[in-house]
Amino acid sequence: MPALQIGDDVLTENIAILNHIAELVPEKALLPTEGLARARALEWLALRLCCKDWRQSEVGCRSAPIRRLLRNGG
Repeated sequence: MPALQIGDDVLTENIAILNHIAELVPEKALLPTEGLARARALEWLALRLCCKDWRQSEVGCRSAPIRRLLRNGG
């Protein structure tokens, strides 16, 4: 499990770690900075991290974000 210690706190989720680092160094543009673009990037990361085979067929897929990724070429 990944972990990032920040003082007395520890972040243990990939998305939380990436989001924190992206905010620390905005000049590196690790994530979009605003609005829907940032939300879509975080959504994409969550799906990639949660799904072993994120390119699953639409028949077995009940998630609207995954279906959207499949339609848009992933």
